[in-house]
Amino acid sequence: MATSKNFELGSFANNIDHDPTNGDTTIANNVILAGELRGPSTLILDPAGIGDNTGTVQIKGNLQVDGTQTTINSTTLDIDDINITLAKGAANALAANGAGITIDGANATFTYDNANDRWTMNKPLSANIVGMSIDQLTDVDTTTTAPTNGQTIIWNGTNFVPGASFSQADFNTAFASKTTTNLVEGTNLYYTNAKVDTHLASGNVQDIVVRDISARNIETSGNFTVNGTFTSVNQATLSVSDSKIFLAVGNVGDVLDVGTIYNYNDGANRTAGIFRDASDGKFNFYTNYTPAVGTTLDKTHASYTAGTIAAYEFEGRIDWDNIYDKDDVIFNSIEVGNLTVTGTQTINNAVTVSTENPLILLNNNPSLNVDTGLIGKYKESGVTRSSGVFRDASDGKFKFFTNSTQAFTDSSIINPSATGFTLAIVQASEFIGALAWTSITGKPNIPSTLGDLTNVDTNTNPPTNGQALVYSTANAEWAPASVGGGGGGLFALLSL
Repeated sequence: MATSKNFELGSFANNIDHDPTNGDTTIANNVILAGELRGPSTLILDPAGIGDNTGTVQIKGNLQVDGTQTTINSTTLDIDDINITLAKGAANALAANGAGITIDGANATFTYDNANDRWTMNKPLSANIVGMSIDQLTDVDTTTTAPTNGQTIIWNGTNFVPGASFSQADFNTAFASKTTTNLVEGTNLYYTNAKVDTHLASGNVQDIVVRDISARNIETSGNFTVNGTFTSVNQATLSVSDSKIFLAVGNVGDVLDVGTIYNYNDGANRTAGIFRDASDGKFNFYTNYTPAVGTTLDKTHASYTAGTIAAYEFEGRIDWDNIYDKDDVIFNSIEVGNLTVTGTQTINNAVTVSTENPLILLNNNPSLNVDTGLIGKYKESGVTRSSGVFRDASDGKFKFFTNSTQAFTDSSIINPSATGFTLAIVQASEFIGALAWTSITGKPNIPSTLGDLTNVDTNTNPPTNGQALVYSTANAEWAPASVGGGGGGLFALLSL
């Protein structure tokens, strides 16, 4: 039985580890308490890593703090609740007086004022105020004298108060009695038609600098220079007699994308256009771009879409890597010097393929021993089949075949086990070279031994040493037998 100063571990030895060097006790599993968890005046919960203010303490239930102060030293406080209650349990508004928010360091407060039943701040507020009346402004007095219809508010030295307004009619009456003679011209010159006509007729007009000008027709006999950052032309049609239009003059360092941009709206503002990309010097056609176009276009933007060019003919070099949907590329006629195809399949739909080359080289630059040859497809009984001649990599022999249903897509192996694969019949007027007799079909049965002859019997009585073949008229055949001198039987056999 354990004493008050010691643990009797027993079966808990595998779950509790006590380190006497530092007094730490490690418990491997959950700790379930039936009462309170008590500790010193400062009780620390330190999840791993120990001592570095990291880790997470998770309370799977409600948290109630009954002390008088709660201090949170974290840099970010996230609260899922949509409402925070301050001064909870206050008996009335007086008890909640002064409740609010204080920002330490800035000495900024936002607190409740019970005496006036309103919020107060000790710092100016920058905001759009909604639902507030002009009567609530501290420097406006509409209570002493209520405003009447058509009045404005006028400063009386203390507040803004309702007063008589200066109407449009009053202004028109006063303005009608004035002329330009009543104006002090000063440095802000005013112009009349007569003044302008006189000035232009003097011939002393050189440069006219204006901000905004609206005119019907403007014709200049010299150069027209716009030094602003934006020129807007609102014509339906812009006609230019010049044969060349120069853009981005002074593009030092080649940092500007240069081109023409077209706006359109299909439910959203977009642009399309042609431009030279300063990053690589290439001209780009594009059909969709949603950001505002600045000095450059971002081709990596999600909305950027390269455009499609429709033309009768293209002259010049086209990079094959820049052609997409290569399976759909159709050439009615093409003439090239050297044509290199790096794909896995080339399809030619011509009825006849002709070449002036005396040799066709297959599998150029080989890296493996693969089947090579020529294959033709045909359809029989609704089934696509193939026939051809190829060098079988497995044995190095050339083979003619027919009737194979193998799908020759990207495969470099011809499968003799494919359904229908049959070695084909080769017809020729003459074959030159060695032929294996065992591989010839329909060949005559040529005897290879005397016993294979139809009128020779060497099986019934096999010959022994010194015997000869002797003809038997009774059996009408030759058979081994012992004979005397003269060798007539042998000579008779050779006479055959």
